[in-house]
Amino acid sequence: MKSVIYSLTGYPGTGKFTIAKEVVRLLAARGETARLVDNHTIADPILGLVDIKDDRPLDARVWDRVREVGAAVRATIVELAPPDWSFVFTNYVADTAADREQYPRLAECAAARGSVFAPICLSVELDELLRRTVQPERVATHKITNPDFTRWLVSERGMYRPAYEQCLDLDVTSLAPAEAATRIINHADALRA
Repeated sequence: MKSVIYSLTGYPGTGKFTIAKEVVRLLAARGETARLVDNHTIADPILGLVDIKDDRPLDARVWDRVREVGAAVRATIVELAPPDWSFVFTNYVADTAADREQYPRLAECAAARGSVFAPICLSVELDELLRRTVQPERVATHKITNPDFTRWLVSERGMYRPAYEQCLDLDVTSLAPAEAATRIINHADALRA
């Protein structure tokens, strides 16, 4: 069976990390190896070195460095990771030119290693998203905790939905993480067939 590059995108607070952990767990339960590449895996080596405040933008050079880390991760997956391993990426992809490039980069990574590319767009109703955003455990992992900033992201930056035919839109407002993960894996299995 082909490996899969899963791309779980959604606003901060959607539950991407929690759902991605479930995807990895469920794949392991059926004997497949999958690795989680959370957006913080890529961003935190850089974000941990600068002063972050939810209400002000970061210097553009910070994001340049984060993109360099992402490129190194993708190159490692293509060149060094076993071809039968799957990878579950998480990220928020704003509707901006720079962010939209994340999809083709992951699609190219999948193609270069002979993997299936499974983009998944996660959504949550706004009130639930704001409730999730302010959870105290988010602070330690450099996650956004300011509901006003989350509102701004939703209203001003939006979320990009790629034009890939194989993209799955999944509302996780009321779905348990295990159920969301099961639907994601079932979708990827259909793409593998």
